[in-house]
Amino acid sequence: AQGTPSELKDSLGGDRITLRIREFTSTEEAEIVCAELRNLEEVTEIFLSPSQGNAINLVVTADPLVLSKVQAAVRELGLPLFSISQSRPSLDDVYLRV
Repeated sequence: AQGTPSELKDSLGGDRITLRIREFTSTEEAEIVCAELRNLEEVTEIFLSPSQGNAINLVVTADPLVLSKVQAAVRELGLPLFSISQSRPSLDDVYLRV
């Protein structure tokens, strides 16, 4: 892979959002949330992480309101939100994709 660190990170398709409904979310509950989040146009990929208590990892397009939209979608389901964070891809992410 060639390019500046910023170009390489941008090539991965967007920011990352990691959210957890509960400290240890059931697979069924996490799948319900994933299905709802797939309806957001800003969400390009979804990964469920059983090893992290069924944390939901999203790849999202650049939108300053995307975090609020994700939070609202979870709230509309009547579910709690244990944690949520947004980050840019790291160079480690670039390395793992090459």
